[in-house]
This record gives sequence, C-alpha cells and structure tokens, in this order.
Amino acid sequence: MINDVSFIIPVYNEEKRIFNIRNWIKWFRKNTNNCELVLSLNGCNDGTEKIVKSLKYKNLKYYVSKNKGRGYAIKKALNNSKKKYSSICSIDNAWNKNFYIKAFKEISKKKNYFVYMDLKIINIQNKKEF
Repeated sequence: MINDVSFIIPVYNEEKRIFNIRNWIKWFRKNTNNCELVLSLNGCNDGTEKIVKSLKYKNLKYYVSKNKGRGYAIKKALNNSKKKYSSICSIDNAWNKNFYIKAFKEISKKKNYFVYMDLKIINIQNKKEF
C-alpha cells in the first residue's frame, strides 16, 4: 500500500485521453492510503476542464491556470501539495504501476532516496540502484 503521496499530473488539452484518469482512480482506490491525485490543467482550451470537473473522487484535486507551460503546471501542483512525497506522472498511463508500489515501499523505509523517471531508485548516499 502506498501512503502519503501526491501524484501530480500536468494536463494540456487532453480531452481525447482524459478517460485514462478513470484507470488512475481505480488503481488509487486499490493501492493507496492517504494519497491525492492532483491534476494541474495548463491552459486547456478543449473539453478537458469540463470532463475533470465532472469526475467524482474524494482524493482528486485539480488546479486550472493559463497556459504557462508544463513546468509551471507542475510547480503549481507541487506548491499546493500537502503530502510527504510527490510523484510527477503522465496522463497516458505510460508508467509501471507495480514499480510505484515497490518504490514507495522502499522509500518509506529509508531516507535519501530519489526516484528517477519511474525507472530507477537510487540511494543518494552510496549511489546504489535497485
């Protein structure tokens, strides 16, 4: 079970792919505790915002901003995050969910870890990967 993480997803004109968020929500309900799913909408001018507003999930937050770029969207979400850990993800589910379970299990046991591109977990002190 993953605990105390903000999963941040920057979103720009994702009307055709926003349906993937339902897969995130299903996964969240099964695998997380005290986590939040944060969508940072960045200048969307299609139907994305309307779809996001219609989603009903208690641990879903969203922020809407003018188009200032992906970095701004991520920064806005990070600045509003209330959880111990943050993970920046993509809307297209192009990540290994089992990796997140393993990564956050290890990270919660130890200090000085950094997850890079959802592919590696590196101990900052001894530079070892697992």
